[in-house]
Amino acid sequence: MTKWADTGGNWKLHSSFWFRIVFIADGRSGTSSPPKGPEHLRFVCLSDTHGQHRELSSRLPPGDVLLHGGDFSNDGSLEEVMDFAAWLRSLPYRHKVLIAGNHELTFDQSYGGDRVKDSTAANSVRSAFLKSFNSSHDGITYLEDEELVICGVRIYGSPWQPEFLDWAFNMPRGAIREKWKAIPSNVDVLLVHGPPLGRGDALLPSLKRRGCMDLLFEVQDRIRPQFCVFGHIHEGAGVTFDGTTHFVNASSMNEHYQCIHAPLVFDIAIKQDGLQDT
Repeated sequence: MTKWADTGGNWKLHSSFWFRIVFIADGRSGTSSPPKGPEHLRFVCLSDTHGQHRELSSRLPPGDVLLHGGDFSNDGSLEEVMDFAAWLRSLPYRHKVLIAGNHELTFDQSYGGDRVKDSTAANSVRSAFLKSFNSSHDGITYLEDEELVICGVRIYGSPWQPEFLDWAFNMPRGAIREKWKAIPSNVDVLLVHGPPLGRGDALLPSLKRRGCMDLLFEVQDRIRPQFCVFGHIHEGAGVTFDGTTHFVNASSMNEHYQCIHAPLVFDIAIKQDGLQDT
């Protein structure tokens, strides 16, 4: 499924070269993002806020699109997800795009683990969350193996990850590659919850890597996005680059569940065909 959105502006293709750089929005001199030209979309990235999203309210920089890489709750409870929805609605970004993570137990309709006792009640949480905002007015889009296009910039979101204890959106390693194969080639921004192998995926103190090899293969061999945004491994927060794709671990919390990591920011040039988005 492809979802379409429009910024409502009269944008023209920017003809000059634009350096694709990820900035740390922590207020330090020389680190916060520079002024944005009118021919670009500015993305502000968060992930793994685990119910502490309001701690970030005063630290969010201006932008056009807010991305959240999942784990916005601790267990997907109704109180948590509805508070997160209310917070999203209050934010001034024209577009707010999110996926679920392994902690959003009530969002995984295939979940059969022991952490959720009542599947009917779980489905009602997901439904209440989705009904709590008007996407055309609030600008909120929840993606689950779906694509969203904003001014020609293609964003694809998927919540799956290799099996990780008894949490949501788990798939066995190897079998999960079918999810990654379903991602269209040449999307501009790939929003997933867990990292590709070797990219912001090292656990502390062991430095054991938990990333997905199949995801890394699809990203580097076929999809080739400008940016791959994720979270899940809190201590891996930061950015790496392979010459084609910036790998952005946007985890807001550290490994001690302290909400200390600043939002990460990047710009993408609006594309010519984005003028026709509706």
